[in-house]
Amino acid sequence: MTTVGLLHLGSLLYLSGVVCLAVSVNENNDARVIFKETLRRWGKFIGVTLALALIVHLLSR
Repeated sequence: MTTVGLLHLGSLLYLSGVVCLAVSVNENNDARVIFKETLRRWGKFIGVTLALALIVHLLSR
């Protein structure tokens, strides 16, 4: 994998985390709840993204 590919993956992880944090901060006031909700949302987002990537990879063979 090239350096540009690694930068794209890193930015995907970072930006998805930032979006999930922003949504959690908007909905909650307690720091523990924000942290827990951010991790839950981020995990679901990354899971769906990986599932879609796997489907695209399998269909493009």
